[in-house]
Amino acid sequence: PSGGPRRRRKDGCDPYNGRLPPLPPNPAPMSRLPELAERIERLLLRHEEQKRTNQLLEQQLRNVTDERDNLRSRLAAARARIDALIDRLPVGDAERTGADTTGSTQP
Repeated sequence: PSGGPRRRRKDGCDPYNGRLPPLPPNPAPMSRLPELAERIERLLLRHEEQKRTNQLLEQQLRNVTDERDNLRSRLAAARARIDALIDRLPVGDAERTGADTTGSTQP
């Protein structure tokens, strides 16, 4: 090793002893406070929007569920009416006309 002076980098860092360059000063907490408050306000607005959207979706789901239940009820009533009509059909009519219930014709 030579006895000459050590070289320093432009940023003030001494590469031989591991000294790091100085960190940039942290922004004052008060200067970050308005940014934080603005972000909180945006999050609150977003939360309110999400709540409203959720309420609308829940209402739509209730409406669709009610409609489905109504349609199921109407279908059950229609099936009951059809079953009642089928039960009222005379059994002998199919035999007199020569029709088979399976759809095939007899020779």
